[in-house]
Amino acid sequence: MTRVATEAFRPINLREYQRPGEKSWDLPPWNHPVSQGVYLLSVIKDEHVFPIGTAFLISRIGIVATAYHNITDAMRFHRNGERLRIGGLRNNYHVNDMQLCVLHHVLLADGASEFSLIPIKGVHGGPPSDVIYGVLAHDPHVLRRPFTLSPGVPRINSTVLSVGYCEMQYPDDGIPLESIRSGTFDWISDYSHRLCVREGRVEAVFTNSFAPSYVGGPCFLIDCEIEQGLSGGPVFNESTYACGINSAGMTTIMGRPTSLVSMIYPTLPVEISLQEGLRSLESLIRTGKVISDGTIDLCRVHRDENGIRVDPLVHQDDRHAIFETGAHYENNSSALPITDRL
Repeated sequence: MTRVATEAFRPINLREYQRPGEKSWDLPPWNHPVSQGVYLLSVIKDEHVFPIGTAFLISRIGIVATAYHNITDAMRFHRNGERLRIGGLRNNYHVNDMQLCVLHHVLLADGASEFSLIPIKGVHGGPPSDVIYGVLAHDPHVLRRPFTLSPGVPRINSTVLSVGYCEMQYPDDGIPLESIRSGTFDWISDYSHRLCVREGRVEAVFTNSFAPSYVGGPCFLIDCEIEQGLSGGPVFNESTYACGINSAGMTTIMGRPTSLVSMIYPTLPVEISLQEGLRSLESLIRTGKVISDGTIDLCRVHRDENGIRVDPLVHQDDRHAIFETGAHYENNSSALPITDRL
């Protein structure tokens, strides 16, 4: 069993502002402890900042996770955006020419808030998964709250909490970058967002994808709706470990509140460019640079002449809700015989 890396973080209570019976609630928009690791993902164009979604910290060495479709959405701000959107990004793409960044804020001793933009130097991962990783140009003393990953497949009927930002309100032409740098932009009066928590139950797991044209890669279905903006934010299991990433609302398609969450295990072989060179997510977890709950040992990474694939172990009792695709789910026919199970 892999030794689990630990750090002395105070537990975060995501239910502190939940009222009895609520499945959807808001946290304070600024200075809640979770915001020290859940960031507003933004893109800079013509010296103006445009919020586009959510990202979250998974390592103190400056690695964040978000949704691949957030990056493709940001391409509308790129001079070659349409070509890149059609052709897709390389698995290791340096984004110096697009200026992706995250907004970090911290509560100071005098009660004021300090805001800063941290650039993203490159992104790694993507198709067929909707999970992608970014590397921040950062001061390590600023990045205070990485979250523990849970790469394994979540249990069917388990409760998860989806977290992220939505309803971002800002000037039509973006937030002037110079006013952020000088500290003159009024984040309280001239900008607003909601920091949301949505509670859901894991209904089904798709080992291939839900559909070829809708959320690429393995994912799972939850019975709550995630709003636009939450995309790329963490989905926490009952231990407050990140077991997935917000990918897409499914309410219109399913006819009831539902969403798809992309799973982490397919990205274990993804190589991330760091100062010491390329390192796979798997190796970063096994060396303790990315914190894991140990479920990486329930994921088998196979490397052969046909490439790399990851096969997860699933619980025997959950087999009835494991499907290859959304079509199998709708037809109530199980995926390929699952021989690897606990």
